[in-house]
Amino acid sequence: MIPTKWPQLAKRALVFGALVGMTICQSVTMAQSPNVPPRVTRDPVASSVLVATPDVHFDQKVNTSVPVDLAFRDETGKRVMLRDYINGKQPVILMMPFYRCAGACTTEQQGLMTALNEVNYRPGKDFQVVVVTINPKEQPTIARAKKDEYTHDLKDRDAVAGIHYLCAATENVEDAHKTVRQLTDAVGFRYVENLATQQFGHATGFIVLTPAGKTFRYFYGSDYNPRDIKLALTEAGENKLGSVVDQLMVLCYHYDPTTGKYGFLIWRVSQVLGIATVIILATSIGLMLRWEKRQMIHSGVDAK
Repeated sequence: MIPTKWPQLAKRALVFGALVGMTICQSVTMAQSPNVPPRVTRDPVASSVLVATPDVHFDQKVNTSVPVDLAFRDETGKRVMLRDYINGKQPVILMMPFYRCAGACTTEQQGLMTALNEVNYRPGKDFQVVVVTINPKEQPTIARAKKDEYTHDLKDRDAVAGIHYLCAATENVEDAHKTVRQLTDAVGFRYVENLATQQFGHATGFIVLTPAGKTFRYFYGSDYNPRDIKLALTEAGENKLGSVVDQLMVLCYHYDPTTGKYGFLIWRVSQVLGIATVIILATSIGLMLRWEKRQMIHSGVDAK
C-alpha cells in the first residue's frame, strides 16, 4: 500500500511503471505469436533487385560510394560537383529522372515533393535533394523550368534552396553520357535509352545517401510515405539528425529492402519500453528513499 504522504510524483511514477510493465508483457506475447513474421537480419552490404524489365531496374547496392567528383551544371547554369552537396555534413536524397519525360518521371517527382511537405526536416538545413537528369542532352534551361514546376507547391519556400536540379556539365553528348553512366552504374540504377529520340526506359524511385556519400536506402515507385523518408534520413544522418523521439522511432521500425518500406517491430518496442520501465522504477525508488530520509530527519531520528 502506498503511504498517502508520499509525493504525488512518486506515486504517479509507480503507477506509470506498472502500466508500462503490463504493456511490455503484452508486447512480448505478441512478438512470440506465430502470426508475427520472424526478425530479418540486415546485412550492410546486401544486394537485392527490383525488376521492371530485364534491363530496367534498381540493383540495390547498399553501402556503395557515389563518385562525388563528377561534374554537372545546376539549374542556373553554374558548374558544380556532386561533392558540393555530398560533403559529409548531411544525408542526401538522389533521384534520377529525365526532364522531358511526361510519364513516370512526373509522378515520382510530384510524389517526392508531396512527401517532403509532411517530413519535419527541411531540405538545405537538414538534408539535400539532388535530382540528376539521365538525358545527356538536357540543358540548365529545362532543369530550371522543372525545378520551378515541381517545387511550386512546397509549403516551406526556404526549402527550395536545398533542392538542386542538375544536368550535363558539357554539351559533348558522348562525354556527358559517360558521366551519367558513372553515377547510375555506381548506385545500381539500370535503364535503357535511345539518344536519337531522347526516350528512356527506367525504374522510378530514389536513393537516400549518407553524409559520406554511401548508398543507404532505396525507395521504389512514386508514392512515398513521409514517415519512411524521415526514418531513412534519421538513420542516414548517423544520430546527428532528429530529436530523441526520432531516434527512438528508428529503433521501432525496420527497413525491408525487398519493398523499400519500413515495417513496425514489436520486439524493438518491447526493448524501448523495457528501458523506459527501468528508468521510471529507478526514479521512483530514488524519490521514495529521499522522502523517507526527509521524514526521519523531520521526526528527529538519526538518518544514518
